[in-house]
Amino acid sequence: MAVPLLLHTTNIRRKQKVAGKGVSSQYVSIATGVKCLVIPQTDNYNITRDWVFGQDYIAIFDVDIDIKAGDRLEASTGVNLVVSGRPAVYKDVPLVAHIECACTTEGA
Repeated sequence: MAVPLLLHTTNIRRKQKVAGKGVSSQYVSIATGVKCLVIPQTDNYNITRDWVFGQDYIAIFDVDIDIKAGDRLEASTGVNLVVSGRPAVYKDVPLVAHIECACTTEGA
């Protein structure tokens, strides 16, 4: 079931090992044009959690999207984000309707 009001799209990149001398990795595109909703955190939310104003966002996705902490998002809103966390997934407990990820602006 698709979540209504996913007004934005994003490209998802994930760090993956690459062949070469030694151990190295780079960000590789794993999905493009993924429907989402990217919204900034409210001032009150930031104050209670001691986060930085203007750098913290929530990204909302359908439940079937493969998203992990550390992924990089290039949102259609023009902001580049890093997924800093997502809710825990428990065995045999289905997600209700969506995945909500905490994000920060890239380089923050």
